[in-house]
Amino acid sequence: MPQKARKNAGSVTENSTEKKQKKKKEPKVIKSRYENQQLSKIVNSYGGIGSLLQTRDGGSLMVEDFPSWPLTGRVMNTGGQLKDEYCINEDRLVMRLRREFFRNIRKLFRLPLTECKYGKTWLKEQNSAISASFFPKYFYCPQCRRLKHLDDWQAGNKVGFPHCGCNDYQKKLEQVRFILVSESGNVSDIPWEQLLDNYGSRIEFTTPVHGKRNLFYGTSESAESLSAIYIIEKNDAGHPLKSKNLGYLPNIDFFDQNGDRYIMQLRQSNSLFYIKTVSSIYIPEYVIPVLEYQWIEDQIASWKADEVSWDYDKLFSRFKIKFPESKTSKTHIINYLNQVSIQKTREEMEDEYRKEEFEYFLNPFEESGTDLSIEGPVKIETVPLKNLYNLKKLKQTTVQTGYSRVSPECRIVGVGKDNSAFYPAVEMRGEGILFEFDNEVLVAKMNSEGGIENKAQDLKRFVHTFSHIIMKELEFECGYSVSTLKERLYCHFD
Repeated sequence: MPQKARKNAGSVTENSTEKKQKKKKEPKVIKSRYENQQLSKIVNSYGGIGSLLQTRDGGSLMVEDFPSWPLTGRVMNTGGQLKDEYCINEDRLVMRLRREFFRNIRKLFRLPLTECKYGKTWLKEQNSAISASFFPKYFYCPQCRRLKHLDDWQAGNKVGFPHCGCNDYQKKLEQVRFILVSESGNVSDIPWEQLLDNYGSRIEFTTPVHGKRNLFYGTSESAESLSAIYIIEKNDAGHPLKSKNLGYLPNIDFFDQNGDRYIMQLRQSNSLFYIKTVSSIYIPEYVIPVLEYQWIEDQIASWKADEVSWDYDKLFSRFKIKFPESKTSKTHIINYLNQVSIQKTREEMEDEYRKEEFEYFLNPFEESGTDLSIEGPVKIETVPLKNLYNLKKLKQTTVQTGYSRVSPECRIVGVGKDNSAFYPAVEMRGEGILFEFDNEVLVAKMNSEGGIENKAQDLKRFVHTFSHIIMKELEFECGYSVSTLKERLYCHFD
């Protein structure tokens, strides 16, 4: 019995030690420093580089450009090359981005996943995160109502959501709800001190805004408009010096030192961010590898610089010496150089890109794969439909190319650096159905109604309307919500 007891006691001690060791190996949670967000929020209509993401603490973070993200240290090796496990297989999209947006792009990378338990973010490696910073940077205390810049609240401690220690009050601060936005894509805090001193309709300020006066953020229950909010400046004894309500804030024109005009917006406003993206459906297609087309361009550039005449036969013979195992043919090289040299609009490139997808769906040379699986066609007798295809597997890759503010037509702010070789992308996998219309029936119907000026727009409007009818029907028949469905239209009037 004593031996058994000692054995049990030793067993308990051993288990406790193992538990402590396991506990030490668990990733350390720094809840105040990291915020968990869904990957889909990083590239969608409301989120992306330059957008404001709402936090669980009621604040807002602005996503910074990806060259500053810590995770770039995780997806690349010591030689500055992209690790294989983070590479996205979408060379066709890379080629298009290279032609239209990013001259030096070589590969796309997927974002590493983080583990989320019980509302907390567990980062096994610090470089799994993307970079974001608090914006707006002015916070006020709900208890004492003091209004200060983030740097003054944190007082050198750059980590975590700021607190106010007034009267041992530990509730987190609140960010102000108003920011300044310009049509050129810039954002700024409101210059509260200039606002107090100004009585006109124009305020000039210097960015970044960082005041040092003793300001307080007050509210009144007597009104529900901006007039119920006021800013007060007090002296060291706590006596008011100046006060101004925000009722006329939307009527003021703000200008920075460069003459850029800003308007006031709520930080939750939908007009604060309009993302610009390019999406691609994966289809198997041979694309010249990056190293090969870079060599082709460099070779041609050196010949032109030396004023040496060249032709495709000469280029291809040297190419085969440089890349003897390559699958690239002379036809591939000619087609590639023709695509690069021909100047096309973005709309023409989008039409050309989708046409490749549509034609492949109708005549696939690989009907099944890990990223794409097609069944069909199934004949449809209902006019003007012709065939139905079952896309059992689909992969869509989306890349943010820029964003604009105030309205979609304003200046587009690009993302990344001019020499960036790797860009982040988001992959979405799912399934779909493809309806093919009978072109002859559609054209005959449109011709019978007379007039050719608006035929293209009428055709696109018809296809778009049909798509939304199908999406609504899928909601009833299959249980999908419309918000989880996406449409991709293939429509061209030649």
